[in-house]
Amino acid sequence: MAVPLAHDLLDGLPMSSRDITANGIRLRVAEYGSGPPLLFLHGLGWDHRLWAGAPARFATRYRVILGDTRGHGQSEAPPGPYSIKEFAADWRAALKELGVGRCCIVGLSQGGMIAQQIAVDAPDLVGALVLAGTSCRQDETTTANMAERLRKMREAGAEAGAKVAAEAIFSPGFRAANPDYLARFVVERAAQPQEPLIAAMSAGADYDVREGLPKLTVPVQVIAGSDDKLMPVPVVQAVADLIPGAAFTIVPGLGHIMPAEQPDTFYRLVEGFLDRHYPPASAAA
Repeated sequence: MAVPLAHDLLDGLPMSSRDITANGIRLRVAEYGSGPPLLFLHGLGWDHRLWAGAPARFATRYRVILGDTRGHGQSEAPPGPYSIKEFAADWRAALKELGVGRCCIVGLSQGGMIAQQIAVDAPDLVGALVLAGTSCRQDETTTANMAERLRKMREAGAEAGAKVAAEAIFSPGFRAANPDYLARFVVERAAQPQEPLIAAMSAGADYDVREGLPKLTVPVQVIAGSDDKLMPVPVVQAVADLIPGAAFTIVPGLGHIMPAEQPDTFYRLVEGFLDRHYPPASAAA
């Protein structure tokens, strides 16, 4: 059976999807369920549909908030440059607009960078963090990969850039086992508006939260994939090492896009963390 693209899982789910104005731009958000707020932030080039497996797992106990970051999905895409600080300011404003005073944030890759920036800049907004396949500063590996993507996009077009992305963000085992999935990914990534994607690719240029992470006092789960080429294990572990008491988990055979490659494993880790540190009975909304 073919592995579905993550957003295929949203088909048939009841959803409250709407636009809100935050930090002067229009952002698309989708909400499910009720309870303590649980915000999911996607990575570069994706949108809220990456988290399509989350509502079924969490919406019976939490207010699940999925959103499209500036320049992604159905959110507004003003001209760049973009920055992680700007993305974080957007989501801080979005939480205020949504009436959320404190929440748990689950962030993957660039979404994890945004989550860290929010926690450092506005610790009162964050009750817990799950940081997956992410970094605490602009890393050399990521910088080199973004430069290669941009070179391919300029020389050979959007499809060539998407193929470079696919090589970096999916594990070798997943790529070998799911050629149809990879082909669909390349088509969809190449069809995206390219200027906002390029602006987002450069957003981490001055990103560095290493000074602020040791001051965090909330529970944190950091997750790394053993086969993640874009954010290798040492890069992700550096995040955990800087946060007092952070839990660090390496998932064998997992690449960068965790909710797509091993959704059950990934969401079980998130669920276990929430049960221990952000249960509905005690989490503050």
